[in-house]
Amino acid sequence: MRKNPRLGDHNPRAGYDRTDVESLNAGVFKAGGGTWAYFRTANPTRPIGVAGGTVPAPASGGGLGSQGYYVSKRLFSTVTDSYAEQSAFYVEDRWQATKNLLLTIGVRSESFKNQNDSKVTFLDMDNQIQPRLAAAWDVKGDGTTKLFATMGRYSVPIPTHISVRGAGRSTFTNQYYTYTGVDANGAPTGLVQLTEPLWGNNEFGQDKVVATLAALDMKPAYQDEVTIGLERAITPRLTFGAKATYRELKETIDDFCDVRPFERYAEANGIEITNPYWGNTCQTFNPGRNNTFMVDFSGDPANLTKVSLTAADQGFTKPKRTYAAVDLFLEHPYRNGFYGKVNYTWSRNKGNTEGQVRSDNGQADVAVTSTWDYPELMEGAYGRLPNDRKHQLKAFGFYEVTPEISVGGNVLLAAGRPRSCIGTSANPGDSPNYENQSFWCGGADVPQNQIVHRGTVGNLPWDKRLDLNLAYRPAMLKGLQLRLDVFNVTNEQAVQNVTEAYNSGDAVSSLYGTPLSLTPPRYARISVAYDHKF
Repeated sequence: MRKNPRLGDHNPRAGYDRTDVESLNAGVFKAGGGTWAYFRTANPTRPIGVAGGTVPAPASGGGLGSQGYYVSKRLFSTVTDSYAEQSAFYVEDRWQATKNLLLTIGVRSESFKNQNDSKVTFLDMDNQIQPRLAAAWDVKGDGTTKLFATMGRYSVPIPTHISVRGAGRSTFTNQYYTYTGVDANGAPTGLVQLTEPLWGNNEFGQDKVVATLAALDMKPAYQDEVTIGLERAITPRLTFGAKATYRELKETIDDFCDVRPFERYAEANGIEITNPYWGNTCQTFNPGRNNTFMVDFSGDPANLTKVSLTAADQGFTKPKRTYAAVDLFLEHPYRNGFYGKVNYTWSRNKGNTEGQVRSDNGQADVAVTSTWDYPELMEGAYGRLPNDRKHQLKAFGFYEVTPEISVGGNVLLAAGRPRSCIGTSANPGDSPNYENQSFWCGGADVPQNQIVHRGTVGNLPWDKRLDLNLAYRPAMLKGLQLRLDVFNVTNEQAVQNVTEAYNSGDAVSSLYGTPLSLTPPRYARISVAYDHKF
């Protein structure tokens, strides 16, 4: 719904948007009922710390455990239904303040709501105000030189996926054994149980109390952005542009899986914990700020306790993520059958969080990553973020050889992304002690690991790509186009991602540093398109 009347020099408009989303049978599960993961420790007589507990010395289980070999059975299932409502109201005025100056002033109010499989709301944020301002100045009044600037606040809704693990009956456990052999299907034989099912996030398939799943009065995830730029027509055949951009994350949303602050609160206030499912169950919250939670100490959903924790109580500083960039371009407008543009970007992307996903460990669980689960995971977390590319050069264009035939191409030169090392902490204390989720690495085994700050393990190779295309548009049949595209003509296959998980059990993983993906090899595509205006 939109309104757009014109009032003199003002061109106001307003609108309302609403989107209802449902995801049915969303989530993933381990095929075959689970997976086996094999480990070896260099010291079979030493207990091994893992998420959710401790594995007794493998030698105590006999069999191959006496040589340090042990195995875990991992169960994982998050399949559920989830729902969301997203709505927004905005007002905007495009004001021609002078003949050469156009101001655009607006404000947007957004509301987000997330529900579990029973359509019970567990995350509700109303009327999040986001101001916007833009200015464009035609310096000479002839359209050849333009200065522009923008300022704005932009929030991000939480997709339905947050319900999959955040509010669903998720199961994620590891149970450890020693064994005596492996059968023809790769499964262990002669199992001797070492532990009960363990996991640091208390995910055992149980129902969750909806009122306890999110902090009260949360702020949305949002960032502020400022840009300033210039575009100048140097000649009728050449345009130059420059733009500076700065973005800063102000709030984020993730899950908090540390039971210790609540246990300290209970002890300080004389509260007895009798909930049989008490453990590191996760709550959605705003990291780095004071949060208030409803907590089930007793196991009775009708008898919840309101607990207010400061940022210091939770052990977190503010989330940080900044992006600074300078873009320069030269453009040849379409003229005499030729169009071309070259764009160079210098940028820096730094912080202690990417946002609502985590790409360095491949975690696409939006707003339920491991990043903020407990404070120890943030040690060494500030640095160059995974999407940081200092230099990027892009060029593209086309030339019409005849009215029917055109050739074109694209060039990409991009500096490699920074590498990190993600291992297991040598000093976990009484934390949940996740495996391969902290910036502790470098040791011959876990006890020798040290903090290795994010983004300091070198860079991946430059990404270099050349794409070419040929198009034929027969004059006898207007609207028909036959096109041949050849991608990555030089067949450069640079490494795009590597395994950054450093440990396997308490040893160094043999997969650490191995490539996960490469630039797609050279390939061609033939396409036929027909466009007709009715």
